[in-house]
Amino acid sequence: MTNPDKSALKPTKLERIYDVVKAAGIDVTPWHTAKGDYSSNPNFCYRWAFEGNKVALLCIWFHSINWVDGAWVSAGNARARQQERSAAGADHWDQAVRNRTKRWAKSAYQLDEVIKQAYRNKLEVRVCIVDTRTTTGEFEAAKADYRALDPMPWKLTYDMITGEYSIRRDSEAKAQQSLDELEFAEEGDAYEAPEAPVAVMEVETELGPDQEVIEATALPEITPTSYGVGVVDQFIVDDEQSDPKLVERYERERSAVVRQLVMARSQGCCEWCGQPGFLKHDGQVYLESHHVVPLHQDGDDNVENVIALCPNDHRMAHYGEHRDTLAIEMMLRVEDRIKAMVGAFK
Repeated sequence: MTNPDKSALKPTKLERIYDVVKAAGIDVTPWHTAKGDYSSNPNFCYRWAFEGNKVALLCIWFHSINWVDGAWVSAGNARARQQERSAAGADHWDQAVRNRTKRWAKSAYQLDEVIKQAYRNKLEVRVCIVDTRTTTGEFEAAKADYRALDPMPWKLTYDMITGEYSIRRDSEAKAQQSLDELEFAEEGDAYEAPEAPVAVMEVETELGPDQEVIEATALPEITPTSYGVGVVDQFIVDDEQSDPKLVERYERERSAVVRQLVMARSQGCCEWCGQPGFLKHDGQVYLESHHVVPLHQDGDDNVENVIALCPNDHRMAHYGEHRDTLAIEMMLRVEDRIKAMVGAFK
């Protein structure tokens, strides 16, 4: 089968982003707080994605759309783009370039957040297709010469861990079939859909009694110098290098059993970056345990709220620029790790 003509998707006019957002069914009332031309409100018009109560709008470049397995697909990683943009202009000599890359990084961050919420809340995804007549360099902003709202909804898949996303526009015939199914459902008629493979990232499962399952596993006795699993954290006493005040202060507040379970779960690798911890002089691997929601903020002292981190990621979790977002991602990472462990015992 030959690929269909992609030019059918190409926008032929330049619609205002304000009008596109409104046409997608998203409330534009917040735009009206700006003085003068509210359609050019800088708090909104530079964004790449917008979220409503039931709809999410993503702005994508025409050149990023490809025909894959019988559908138009655009894929990417906004989280990675944010990091790349931040790094690219951070030390540039030109202040204008630094400001522009900072704005791009912010837009990429907002795009990732909207995609994340659209995926988790199962929002309808609409797409604004953007095209340009010019080519740009690394630090140049591409000019939007064409911009239009695609009339059809797209399907979204998203990986919470990596940030990889993919949006898919089915063929006209398949989309019409979906509309027919929706009409059947609204009329109360039974519609028997043909069997189809289910995307793994679109399946959500209930998190069971993880604490009980994991604590039921047989683990060695905890001693002052070891958890007995080959991995230790900052609370294990080191006869050569120790801080008795630190250990004495926190042993009353934190469960050693929880830390042992988390260290065993990590298998000696940082549960955020995946890199192995360093090897100590006594042959044990060193990582650090971190409460994602701090205890002083009423965080729980259990395996669902504790993650094993390398020292660098532990400091980033406390002092990093995006530590609040990082905490959400770490909580999701822990949830996935626990699901994998629970599944292994079933």
